[in-house]
Amino acid sequence: MARFAPVAPPEFIKAIRNACGADFGVGRYHLLLAHDVVRRQRDYIRLFPTGSVIIMDNSMIELGEPVDGEIMEQACSIVGPQIVVLPDYAHDSERTVQVAREWAHDRESSVSPNSQQHYMAVPQGNTLEEYMECARRLAEIPRVLYWGIPRSATDKLGTRKDLVKRINLEVANHVKTIRSWTCIHLLGISTDFYDDLVCAQQEGVMGIDSAAPLRLGQQGRLMTPKFCEPGPRGDWWDNPFIESNTINPAVLANLYLIRGWIG
Repeated sequence: MARFAPVAPPEFIKAIRNACGADFGVGRYHLLLAHDVVRRQRDYIRLFPTGSVIIMDNSMIELGEPVDGEIMEQACSIVGPQIVVLPDYAHDSERTVQVAREWAHDRESSVSPNSQQHYMAVPQGNTLEEYMECARRLAEIPRVLYWGIPRSATDKLGTRKDLVKRINLEVANHVKTIRSWTCIHLLGISTDFYDDLVCAQQEGVMGIDSAAPLRLGQQGRLMTPKFCEPGPRGDWWDNPFIESNTINPAVLANLYLIRGWIG
């Protein structure tokens, strides 16, 4: 059953916890942005419930390119994620493979052989076959046990369904020989929300993340299965509250809705 990771600034997460408790509102499945964790590290300490699964994202969408190794190491030392997203570059499979390999190789000497921290690889490309070839090459990197499917793949392919299915059947099968678990994460809500919901229900998918349901709810608007577009982000990350430091009830309603739809 897929889970939803609410992506929001730490003060917004705290407000959700205050409104309805950690387990329901915040949940135990999270994706964090490495650059923001480093920028506001004190706010992230003990922010999430014990036992949470934490994915440390490389902030490529927010910054235009992934954070460097130093920033990622700082972010990981602050939060201690189980899953670290390897560097990726939108629609550029060659650069994604090259930099991900170099980054993982440089980091390996500092990672304990018994570490339970693993990597999430993010295949990139312009066609389905380019995405798949990129995924096969990324699978050769040690510690890659998870797969992130970028939301931009919907724009290139029309849907993420085929990419999710083939990753699960052709590339992620080496994970199943180690453990029986889901290992595919949908990175963000795409331009086709209904397709996202369908993809989240596919075999092998463990979850999806987004700020969109929270931003839409803070505007007092509810999602539908075919609509979850709150408009440009603007300065929401630094000023998430519209009028006062309170959560609009529609935020909690949207969390309930999306968790029900994908679960």
